[in-house]
Amino acid sequence: MERFVQLGLDVEDEELGLLIICTTAFMVLKWMTGREEIMQPIPRNIRDQERRMYLSRVIESSDTMCHNMFRMNRDVFFDLCSIIRVRRLLQDSANVTVEEQLAMFLHTVGHNVRNRVIGGNFIRSGETISRYFQQTLWAIGELRRDYICGPSTLVHDKIANDNRYNAYFKVN
Repeated sequence: MERFVQLGLDVEDEELGLLIICTTAFMVLKWMTGREEIMQPIPRNIRDQERRMYLSRVIESSDTMCHNMFRMNRDVFFDLCSIIRVRRLLQDSANVTVEEQLAMFLHTVGHNVRNRVIGGNFIRSGETISRYFQQTLWAIGELRRDYICGPSTLVHDKIANDNRYNAYFKVN
């Protein structure tokens, strides 16, 4: 009480001061205990269930949704997964299927998103996302030899015989 008088506060201000101090202490304690709740990890079975639900919602709901997320239709996606699996370029691990590995890769490349965004969608760590991105990139590189052709040096006759296009194809 003497401290409030020394600060120039009267009895009404003393009650207001005590109320402010108690409220502040309560909020600090609430904030400190609330942080522990946030830092609790999500149980593994719930994370696995959330991943399966996310993948099934994107892949199995419609071709449009699959195309919007992965830039390819469902049948192409599953054909690519089977080719990668048959050629043993990627394999299911204990926790991540080939479909999920390819989905993470295609979503990253198709939308230019960072590992943190993919990690949030698939509930994975940045290290896991990075590892499977590198493995899938290598697998796609191996497929490139058989399925992706390089640029052609042939020029269509209609363009080659038309003088309007000579400036673009003529080598000096």
